[in-house]
Amino acid sequence: MRHLLFLFSSLLVLGLSPVLAQDMITTRNVTLIDDAKPSLTADKKDKLTMTITGRAFQGSVFLMPRTALKVISRQSYTTRESVGVTAKQVNRNFNVGIVEVLDGDHKGTKGWVVFDVKDEGGRSDVYVAPGKAAVASTSAAGADSSSSVDLVVSVGAGHISPTGGRLYEIGVVNKGGITCKENFEVEVMINGKVVKTERLRGPLNPNQVASFTLPVGDSDLRKAVSIKATVDPKNAIKEANETNNTATATARP
Repeated sequence: MRHLLFLFSSLLVLGLSPVLAQDMITTRNVTLIDDAKPSLTADKKDKLTMTITGRAFQGSVFLMPRTALKVISRQSYTTRESVGVTAKQVNRNFNVGIVEVLDGDHKGTKGWVVFDVKDEGGRSDVYVAPGKAAVASTSAAGADSSSSVDLVVSVGAGHISPTGGRLYEIGVVNKGGITCKENFEVEVMINGKVVKTERLRGPLNPNQVASFTLPVGDSDLRKAVSIKATVDPKNAIKEANETNNTATATARP
């Protein structure tokens, strides 16, 4: 009887796993390495480790927050890194895997992503988790995005910096139908004060993403702070939708 119960519970878990695996979303800007081969090579480990700093590689795909994913397989590995001014050696555990994009501009694409990263202190940075996909945004009434530029900015959830504090990825995607040929600015404010103005270079093709990293130090994270990013703050570029040029996030200790 005990064996039958074990078999039944195993079948139940196996039967539910594919359904649960589909209910996953990106919780921040995520770089997907466009390679669905099941082997986790040393090169893939190195690339996946670097993607959490906002790095992209040839053939990689940039996924915006709340993109729906189906998890095909999971693996994990550990890296040893130097942290802080004393160069203390710590282990970081990466949970990664192969996913298929279920919605958005890259629907059907398969590749490797980082699900989460855990350090020895128990802190965890989550990149893919259960949740609901975002509703596709629409352009302002009367605007034709197919023949216009449409710059959309996002602020990713911060991840642990090896040198202390946290790193926040600021991303801009051109959701319009034509290339943005001009250079453009992204203004970042913390608690209402401008702390950075990044000038990103064009051209930015439709669905192409440009990004940079904003470091926030431990001293600033003693309490929750507000991060606000605005693309094209001076409205120098004519866009199909001028209402999606700002994104905010809360940085917490």
